[in-house]
Amino acid sequence: MIEFPRSLARQLWAVLRRAVPKPHGPHGPLVEFQTGPKGLYVRVAHPEVSVEFQQPGANPAESVKLPMVALADFEGKSPDVVTLERNNDGQVIARWQDAGMPQVNEYEAGDGDKAPAFPDSPDRLVRNPPGLLKALEEAGHCTASDSVRYALHRLQLRGRSGEVVATDGKQLLLQGGYHFPWEEDVLMPSVPVFGSRELGQEVHVEIGRTKQRVVVRIGSWTFHLRIDTEGRFPKVGQVIPKLGAGATHWRIAPEDAAFLARALPRLPAEDDADKPLTVDLNGQVCLRARDSRQGRISEVVLARSEYTGRPVRFSVNRQFLARVLQLGFDEVHVQNADSPLLCQDNQRTFVVMPLPKAGCIAPTEDALRVVSAQEEQQPPPTSPERKKTTMPSPSSNVNGHAAEHHNPRVLPAENGNISAGSVIAEAQALKDTLRDAYGRVNRLVAALKRQKKQSKLVQTTLASLKQLQQIES
Repeated sequence: MIEFPRSLARQLWAVLRRAVPKPHGPHGPLVEFQTGPKGLYVRVAHPEVSVEFQQPGANPAESVKLPMVALADFEGKSPDVVTLERNNDGQVIARWQDAGMPQVNEYEAGDGDKAPAFPDSPDRLVRNPPGLLKALEEAGHCTASDSVRYALHRLQLRGRSGEVVATDGKQLLLQGGYHFPWEEDVLMPSVPVFGSRELGQEVHVEIGRTKQRVVVRIGSWTFHLRIDTEGRFPKVGQVIPKLGAGATHWRIAPEDAAFLARALPRLPAEDDADKPLTVDLNGQVCLRARDSRQGRISEVVLARSEYTGRPVRFSVNRQFLARVLQLGFDEVHVQNADSPLLCQDNQRTFVVMPLPKAGCIAPTEDALRVVSAQEEQQPPPTSPERKKTTMPSPSSNVNGHAAEHHNPRVLPAENGNISAGSVIAEAQALKDTLRDAYGRVNRLVAALKRQKKQSKLVQTTLASLKQLQQIES
């Protein structure tokens, strides 16, 4: 019998479902629980990614296998114990308690002989800084979901230069400063597990390789990732632009970076998968977006940011601009509107392909404009003043209440600029007006219903009087 807490099952399920490629159903991979004098070992063998978890301790020798998806049944936050044991029919019986109620499930162990063998460990592992975890996670965000000509769904680990490279054909991220115990470049699967908080972010990371696998050890976890020897990776060095004397350098102020990160998801968008955004560096730093339904253009001016070099106007996928901010870059280099955008620091290079410049949005006088500095200097919106007026209707008194009309206070735009604070205040005023109108309509409907009842009562009374007159006569 093997015992472990439900909280450990929760940790195992959180990591394994992100590491092991799908499907994870009843016919998916098996998870093996093995105990012995060295502790508890949990293993999942998969052709692409195999995972091992080790918990030190001394236990009787025991081993059971069950579908990996079974972890989702008995995982939980509590320290309540889960027990696994085989019955006489070869099934695995899992027992645990959920909110004090006993739970029992039976699982088919499956044909363990047909499952792939767990891969061997390398002779040597090289220690790397914890930042390698973050590098693998960020690289995973730059890969494609599938590939046709090039293995864009893979990560490239360059042994000689110690770099992690990823690209989906529209963006490229190159991160260096690491140590790999091999010389050649290798391709391995991109898996989202390296961003899991269950792994910890301050642990030491060790990496090595065998002939068929790249092996990454993170604390108690070891990941064996298959090396793709058939896939081809693009020569990314040819994509990184070489900046000349005519390049433009856009510096994003920290305050504007925070403001832009909040503004990007709220800007209107066209019916285009690329969600184009125009960046206009011409006297000031200005970004424009168009609403595909109404055709209105919204304009954001980053008042504290600046640029040097020639004026340039280019179009870019706003998601890639958001990635620039997420990665912490504060400078974007542009050779011209047709060249890739370049961001660099001591260890990282990020390249983004622009969208066709024919889609750039030119400045217009009627654009809805927001200036970053004015947006933050605007005081918090207060409830607008309400002005009571009498409705120009013969019936200005409904149900004994004087009808009121509230006009929203429109905040004036200075120099043609409309701050976000003023827009919020105007929207709040409109909301109050609509709420008052709704109340007045309800009162009017109630008055009409009462009038209808009274009219019906009068008609009924008159009819009764007529009947009495007929009886008396």
